[in-house]
Amino acid sequence: MGVQLPDDPYASPSGGHVVPVRLLTDQGTMDVSTALEVFVPEVRGVSVTPVGSWRAYQGTPNEMHLQVLVRDRSNIVQERAVWLTHDAGPAITYVNVGQPALMMSSGSAVPVSLTVRFDPGATPEEHLVRLRVHDGTGLLKEVELPVQVSLPELKLVGDLEVRATQDEGHYAGGEASIYVVTGSVENTGDRYLDFAKVEVYDVSGGTPVSLGYVPIYDLPAGSSRNFRFTIDRAQPGDNTVMAHPSAPGTNGDPYKDSLQSRFEAEAVTPAPEGPLVFFVFAVALGSMAGLVAILATEAGRFALLALVVIPLYTRLKPEQVTDHFIRGQILGYVKANPGETYTHIRKALKLSNGTFVYHARILETQGHIRSVKDGANRRFYPADMRIPSEVKDVELNQVQRLIYTIVMEYPGISQTKIAKMVKLAPSTVNYHVNIMTKVGVIERKRSGRLSLCFATEDAD
Repeated sequence: MGVQLPDDPYASPSGGHVVPVRLLTDQGTMDVSTALEVFVPEVRGVSVTPVGSWRAYQGTPNEMHLQVLVRDRSNIVQERAVWLTHDAGPAITYVNVGQPALMMSSGSAVPVSLTVRFDPGATPEEHLVRLRVHDGTGLLKEVELPVQVSLPELKLVGDLEVRATQDEGHYAGGEASIYVVTGSVENTGDRYLDFAKVEVYDVSGGTPVSLGYVPIYDLPAGSSRNFRFTIDRAQPGDNTVMAHPSAPGTNGDPYKDSLQSRFEAEAVTPAPEGPLVFFVFAVALGSMAGLVAILATEAGRFALLALVVIPLYTRLKPEQVTDHFIRGQILGYVKANPGETYTHIRKALKLSNGTFVYHARILETQGHIRSVKDGANRRFYPADMRIPSEVKDVELNQVQRLIYTIVMEYPGISQTKIAKMVKLAPSTVNYHVNIMTKVGVIERKRSGRLSLCFATEDAD
């Protein structure tokens, strides 16, 4: 007489079992009851099933989230500890397992979240994260989790048009024809793009020569934006321009996903530029010492140059204010770096004093940016942005002003994201946010485990 275990090794719990037995004769006259002791050996095992994932994108600090379901496939009824380890290829710079240690028993299942961070230069292909499950006896299971790095997708739609327009007074003392390139770019991928650009090339000679680019901000998936680019001094005769859209991580080949257009440019002779006029004005001041004193600060340089240069350029049409390449650069830089100083912006964009003042003043007089004097400096902000010093009469240090600027730009941003943007430790950011909360500049709200920050006028 023996006991047959079921075919499924997980069906019977491990350990000792007592099996009751009754013995009967074929006539049914004898009835004997007894018991057999049966020992079922331990069978260990787990299964790991991917539940969901989000794609990562090349070109930015990418983070994606995975979820797996870990199920105990053993026949061990007592709870025991299992733990998870991992490794990945060089393109994956960081892996965090939300619950690296689990208490499990036969039939139990636990969802586990993983955070995976990619190198911005990771190639757009499938990468693997290897996840291992162990218990006290050793390795139970190893699985490979595929994660996909994708490229942003952009394309130009419609036609690329080039038209000439007479812009009187665009050059000091004269009249010149300028050429405006217009078109539309569409985000055909499934990723929101906070920044993209359309670069314009001169391909008249066969080899692409960059003329500059138009910055494009806030481009949701499936949306499109029109763009305008101004060519100030096209070579007389036959010209061919090409526009190429790109975003961080997209193909750098200017011929990929591009459009071209031909146009005939007229010969123009621009009048002498502003430095000569500025010299005459300086002599008229009658005091070299006074001039030196004025030019000693960037606020003085900006004000003086504005008086000299701007009257020469007062006939721009409103639609021509932001389609100029340099003005587009300045506007984009100010939006990305609100509160930056005159000197830093000029040096970052490699502009001369006169060129920067001319274009910045046009943007300011037409209501696109604002500038405020801050001691010896002059700082620039987007026109629709509240300037920190105007919000409350409180003394904020440089770090706190930077944090406040970020909070105004991104209402509801978490302290964790602020710390990443300003490249400071979370504890340091928390220290400054506490001070700013006490003086009433910032209000914090909890959302789960996150602390979200709002400028006091944005909090509701």
